[in-house]
Amino acid sequence: TDSNDGSAFRLGRTLRTLRFVRTLRLIRVLKLKRIVQAIQDSINTEAVSIVFGVCKIIVFLIIANHVVACGWYSVAYYSVDNQGRSWANLAGMSERSIAYRYMTSLHWSLTQFTPASMEVVPENTGERIFTVIVILFAMIAFSSFVSLLTASMAQLQALSSNESRQFWLLRRYLRDWGVRRSTSLRVQRYLEYAYQKQRLRVQEGEVKLLSLLSEPLRLELKHETFSQYLSGHPLFLVCSEQARVFGKALAAMSLASNDLIFACGEQARMVTFLTSGMLEYTIGLHENHALDSTDSQMPQAAHRPREHLPEGMWVCEVVLWTEWFHLGDLLALTECQVVTVSASTFAESVQTSAPLWSALRKYAAKFLENLNNFEVDDLTDLTSQLFSPEEAITRADFQVEARAEEKEDEESSYWMMMSGFARRASQTVSPNDEAIRAAASAMPARGRAADFDGAVPQK
Repeated sequence: TDSNDGSAFRLGRTLRTLRFVRTLRLIRVLKLKRIVQAIQDSINTEAVSIVFGVCKIIVFLIIANHVVACGWYSVAYYSVDNQGRSWANLAGMSERSIAYRYMTSLHWSLTQFTPASMEVVPENTGERIFTVIVILFAMIAFSSFVSLLTASMAQLQALSSNESRQFWLLRRYLRDWGVRRSTSLRVQRYLEYAYQKQRLRVQEGEVKLLSLLSEPLRLELKHETFSQYLSGHPLFLVCSEQARVFGKALAAMSLASNDLIFACGEQARMVTFLTSGMLEYTIGLHENHALDSTDSQMPQAAHRPREHLPEGMWVCEVVLWTEWFHLGDLLALTECQVVTVSASTFAESVQTSAPLWSALRKYAAKFLENLNNFEVDDLTDLTSQLFSPEEAITRADFQVEARAEEKEDEESSYWMMMSGFARRASQTVSPNDEAIRAAASAMPARGRAADFDGAVPQK
């Protein structure tokens, strides 16, 4: 009885050990699956993703053939018939090295998955049964592999042919319509740049699931995708969490080399953040648009101050806080990517958050106060070169969350005051209107050929 109990105890412990080992193997398989998924998620191009999928199938087949080869070798020793016949005995495997035995078994396994043959064949009933089972499995596995490989190669070929056809059609279009060579080269160079940029990132239109998002969540997602580019500005860095309120005002834009973003005298409508490439800012009218300038102004126009703007720079922040007319030209020197903040949409969006609106109003007051301290001839669209936004943040005691004692008063007066901010603080606190008019009228002496009266430039 004691011996039976001991045997049952050992059997139970063995079963528990086997279950534990199976659990460990399952954990390893799940971990491997997560690793493979992480690798695939890190791939940015569709072509590489297709190749990676083919590699996964090949690795699966190699592992499957390894398992079958080990099984085939085991069957040779555990299914020997009464006459001692097995493929291993007849092939003299006992006299061979371990490496030769393994490679022979792997060779046999590969022949079952492909239309090939070798000298090793089943010699008893057990080996014959194992062979039939492997062939049935191989029929499904190999046919699936061939179909997936064919589909992947066709997909790769379609990607390549579609790209080639689109650029061939572009060259034919430019040739058929007689586009000048200089313009044709600019168009082709920009489209090649834009196409490569687009391939590096999945575009919003390609993810159809995003259409199911609610509007607030869509705006929050939009802010998250652009916030990394806005964080270079101290103000947006401070209110990063609350900045999702004006996500609707954000937009991305691609620029070709020599594209003019805005010209002197135009009414400003947005802030521009440079994310890649290089921009050039020139006080007054740019040379490409100096046809309206008098002959006496042309030599002076050629020596106007220029600024090359690096990545992370922003232009025309002032339009968020007051009405503004550009005092210079902004040109793309190379292919560029920019993020813009629409002033009108920004003003409408921040009205929905009383604490943010109140904090931005204080910042706008100090910002415009600093701007009015400069002479007319010193004004520029690059206000970050005139004074640091951090100074206005410090002086305004910028704090998005309302103080407890002020919260009730702000809530009660919020709806009465927000219409003033909709005009971007131009009534409450604004730079000297006469100073801006004087700066605009003084522009011909600095190379500007057009002046304006009110909001519309008059040539």
